Amino acid sequence: MNRTSRQWRLAYWWRVSPGRTGLSILLVAPAVLLLPLGRLGFWEQWFVGATVLAWLGAFVLAALVGRDSGAPSRSLVWLYQKGISPADQLVSYWLLDAALGTSVVAWWGAAWLAANAVLAGEPIRYVASFALCMELIFLIGHAFLFPLAALGSKRGVDLLALLALLAMLQPVLQFLEALPQGAREALHWVLPPLVDATRVGPVLAHGLWTELIPALAHILAWLASCLMIGIIALRRWRPVRP
Repeated sequence: MNRTSRQWRLAYWWRVSPGRTGLSILLVAPAVLLLPLGRLGFWEQWFVGATVLAWLGAFVLAALVGRDSGAPSRSLVWLYQKGISPADQLVSYWLLDAALGTSVVAWWGAAWLAANAVLAGEPIRYVASFALCMELIFLIGHAFLFPLAALGSKRGVDLLALLALLAMLQPVLQFLEALPQGAREALHWVLPPLVDATRVGPVLAHGLWTELIPALAHILAWLASCLMIGIIALRRWRPVRP
């Protein structure tokens, strides 16, 4: 990753996606946490509403930042002709996009802690544990979109939303009980590990470190698989002759 790559990506963020308006919205989005969420009728407590909105925001952020991250474009032909690896360039872009998303998540987490101090008064460790789930949710979505973009798919966000819904509903879908145990385990490993990501916060908040191992192992294995598939796809990419 060189200085030119960073400059190009900064210009892309500012002019294309998220753009000036999108970046402004990302900065002011935590203001919603100042609302009396416990009085809106959707949640009994402010902290529950803040958790739902923060986790949902992290998922939307992943879709916004990662939808084109890793997607080959015509501009790569010039790099290819100069003997520069397009795959390395796109992986650099993906890492920069991940850094942008992580920075936004950190900003939202800080805002969450500040709003909690004013409106709820939950312990800092408790809130920080739940805020960590935001980063995991973002990374899961961002990593999932990487191989799809590398393969040229334009419907990555749609597929992410569909599989995320199936992953969240998996524990309550009755027809899955009829599947053999091996099939259920395979489905659990194939679907985005969003349920595991949401479990990390509560378990960590109560200090149950050993119970985090299966969830973290699933998340890390899933992230590594997505990155590996994306990099392999980019290594095989060649410019199409007109």
